[in-house]
Amino acid sequence: MHHGKLVDMFCKEHDEVCCAVCIAIKHRACVNVNYLSNISKGIRDSTEYKDIKNSLQNILTKLKQQREARKCKLNDLEKQKEKLLEDVDSFKEELDKRIKELADTSKKQIFLKYEDCKKVVQSDLDNLDTVISTMTTSELKLSIKNEAQLFVDIKTCNVSIKDCEALLSDMSRVRTNEELMFTLNKCLKENLDSLGSVVDPEEAETYDKATLYGKFKIDPQHCQITGICTMDDGTIVIADWTHSKLKRLNGSFTVEDHINVESYPYSVCRTGTDEVATFLNGRTKIQFVSLGQRMELKTAFNIDSSAVGVSYDVS
Repeated sequence: MHHGKLVDMFCKEHDEVCCAVCIAIKHRACVNVNYLSNISKGIRDSTEYKDIKNSLQNILTKLKQQREARKCKLNDLEKQKEKLLEDVDSFKEELDKRIKELADTSKKQIFLKYEDCKKVVQSDLDNLDTVISTMTTSELKLSIKNEAQLFVDIKTCNVSIKDCEALLSDMSRVRTNEELMFTLNKCLKENLDSLGSVVDPEEAETYDKATLYGKFKIDPQHCQITGICTMDDGTIVIADWTHSKLKRLNGSFTVEDHINVESYPYSVCRTGTDEVATFLNGRTKIQFVSLGQRMELKTAFNIDSSAVGVSYDVS
């Protein structure tokens, strides 16, 4: 039914089946209009019928194939999800284990330092007890009535007092410096902002076991990087040839500090816990840079000829 009327006519010019209302409204100027009962005779044996039947079967086959593909994809996604969740749990266990190892090592270091400091302080206490006992006895001797013996005791006390003053001076200058201090690696806590990230397939290409997992922009304009090294706390130092700078990146690949150098830095290497060195190409110079609260230029020395880089052998 269409427009409340029986669909019983066909307009060949528009290739549409229609009702009487359709003919009156849209097809009144059309010439090739006929009743379905007239033009449908023998349609089952026509090429059009066979073609449309084949087309329907083909499209149904493709739709069913896509449905099966989507079901398989759901199963694959479920397996991938479970595998990734297992990987996260495994990684967490590894981190927990490593953190426990680091905590145990730190506690051992603190305990050993405590024992060393304790020995020093306890030694001072033992010495003080002995000296106090001796000086108390000397003080009692000053009550003696024999003037000759008293003269001897006074001279002896005078020497003992000087010895005690020297001991106290030594203790105040050295012994009282014994302190227990432990610097926590706060960068580890700051950099541990995630265990990883979910990436789209087009953003990550895997070659064997290496994965390209992200990008970061170092400078809003063109920037040629000629060296890079990683510090113990996970921060990264790069040599920016274009702008004659060394830049420090945190664990999120954000530039958090930089320092200007005299010339174009070519290569950079770690030379200490908080120190790097770079070769300045235009000055034939090796420049050391401290990585404290702020980056700071330190020692530098010239070399006789040009070089292609700098490296440091910790062995």
